[in-house]
Amino acid sequence: MKESCLIFAAKMGYFSRAFIYFLISILALSSIIPLPHIEGKATNSKGAITTLLNSEFGPILLFILACGLTSYALWRFIQSIADIDNHKLNFRGIIIRSALLVSSLTHALLAYSCFKIVFTGLSEGGNSDSMKENIEYIISLPLGMAIVIIIGVSVLMTGISQFIRAYKKKYLKYMELDKNLTFVNTISQIGLCSKGLILVLIGGFITFAGITEDSDKSGGLDQTWNFLGSLPYGDLLIITLSLGLLSFSIYSGVEGLYRKIDLN
Repeated sequence: MKESCLIFAAKMGYFSRAFIYFLISILALSSIIPLPHIEGKATNSKGAITTLLNSEFGPILLFILACGLTSYALWRFIQSIADIDNHKLNFRGIIIRSALLVSSLTHALLAYSCFKIVFTGLSEGGNSDSMKENIEYIISLPLGMAIVIIIGVSVLMTGISQFIRAYKKKYLKYMELDKNLTFVNTISQIGLCSKGLILVLIGGFITFAGITEDSDKSGGLDQTWNFLGSLPYGDLLIITLSLGLLSFSIYSGVEGLYRKIDLN
């Protein structure tokens, strides 16, 4: 019974992650290409939550999403602590399991934000840049500059690992799928590389903020889109990466369907 509940929670979590990235990709696309009933003003997870809240049956859908994100956070926590995927306690294993723990925390915080909005409503400060506020606080601590740099490098390295995972098709190890499914492999590789690129950029922003001791240099998805938009052919880059995140959304859905969850 416990195993069935955990498997259900894991699958619900993957589908929730797929839905979040689907919304983010659509919001980012709509900032360049006008889409009906969608305004691409907030192209991060908070923007996705706000968009969902303002839709028909928004609070109900947001509550379901919050439950899914909670399930995903729980699954990531168990993956890390119980070492379900057998990463072990060597250097590489510790890095992977630490990343899983961080993923658990970030999705738990996102779930908390969803529940808070459902029960208390969207606050006026709901669009404030929490990333910069958190980095500013950490920089003010003893050894804060070093801590921020470590966080930034860790995020950057996690991004690079996504490229490696895509190139070596390591994701197939954990899925009950035919390895020769070209479409699934292509979508998965594009999605992982797109997620990796975003993490590399965010990690770079955080690292630079630590080096300069300036929290304004840090930023999450919003700053990533702004940076890409400032480059030559910025609109094309944003469209391309948005479609890449849409691929990551599909990849997350495939994980929800075919992820191996061996609890023995």
